[in-house]
Parts: sequence; C-alpha cells; structure tokens
Amino acid sequence: MKKLRLSVVFLSLLAIASMSVGAADNVQKMSSSISDGKELDRWWLKSAKKYNPLPNPLLYHFEGTYSYSDSGGNVKAESHIGNIKLTLRKQLFTSSTEYGVGNVETTKQIGGKEIVIKNQRFQQALRLALTDKLDAVVGGAWTENTAKYLEDRYVYYGGARYTVIDTDDLDLMLGGFYGDTDTEFMNHEIQNMLKYKDFPSVDGYSSNAIYLNQRLHWKMALLHKY
Repeated sequence: MKKLRLSVVFLSLLAIASMSVGAADNVQKMSSSISDGKELDRWWLKSAKKYNPLPNPLLYHFEGTYSYSDSGGNVKAESHIGNIKLTLRKQLFTSSTEYGVGNVETTKQIGGKEIVIKNQRFQQALRLALTDKLDAVVGGAWTENTAKYLEDRYVYYGGARYTVIDTDDLDLMLGGFYGDTDTEFMNHEIQNMLKYKDFPSVDGYSSNAIYLNQRLHWKMALLHKY
C-alpha cells in the first residue's frame, strides 16, 4: 500500500515536470491556448474574477525551493528540505498541486547515536472564483512524518478564502475550512526500539476539524542612497 502511494506521488511529480517543460517549450507555438500569464502580475495569488475579461488560455505557474544545512561539533546535523508547486488555471477554475519532502540526520558524537527524521506532504486543491475577492475551495492532503510517528494522515477539506487586501505591494488572504482527518501511526517504528518493544499499538482514528489560515505577501522596496 505504501509503495502504491509513493508511486502515485512519483507519477504526480512526473506529470508536474512534463507539464511545466511542455508548457515552456510550446508557449510560443500555442500562445492562444497556454500561457505563463506574466502580463497578469502574480495571477496565481489572486482570484480569477479579478480580471475582466477572463484570460482564455490555460495559465500555468511553477515554483520550487530547496534548502541545505550542515553543522558539526558535539552534535552533527545535516538537513535537506525541498518543495515544488504547480498552479494551473482555466478561466474561473484554479488547480494547485504541491509536494514537499524533508530529511534531517542528527548524530551525537559521544555515543554515536543517530536520529533520522523524514517527512513528506502532498496536497491537491481546486478553487472556484465566486467574486473578485471570494473563492470556494475543496482539496485533500497526505502527510507522513517520522518525528510524530505518523504513518499516514489524510485530510479532506472544503471552505472559502477571502482577499482582505489586494494592492501592488501587499495582499492579505484569510481562509476558513471544514475538514475530515484519517490518521494511522507507525507502531512498528516505536516497537522496534528495545525500550518500547512491549508498547501497545496506538489505534488510528478519524476526526473532524475546523481550519483557519492566513496568507500575507509583502513586496518590500529596497532603498538606494545616491
């Protein structure tokens, strides 16, 4: 089952890469059907109804981040964290696909004890623009996190987000969502430790929740002294 989930994530990443490369190669040839929308000024952060008339091409925006850190001393630590995101939009509908992965290895020089923390997260969301400030949102996410002994956490949610401020230099969005969560724990990882070999298995559970979030983008101007 786990291999199947990883295969789905891998295939999704291939799809993201191929769509991005294909779009980049064909944007000049198919400018009427697909575009990066550079002239629309950060359209992926705004409601589709902000634009009148609505752009007709399939819009795409791809971004990715990667960070690495390494430290030594009594405790040696090495960290790799990456994230990629693809946003697609066709008129009033916007799709957001995101995958993040992290790997942190920590070794205590005295005693040679090593701790490895790994996490993965995959999220897919679909938005429908209702007004130039209000979007309806549905989506789902999957999380694996060894630090929290999470084998699988699935979240399905729906709600709305509202743009409170939308200027050239500052935009602020608030969102509220109702969700359902299914969680399974890494009982085998806990029980593999000698100290906890007789630790009882923790049952998985389902729960409902209300999620609130905010997003703030501030374009800071650099001051130049002449």
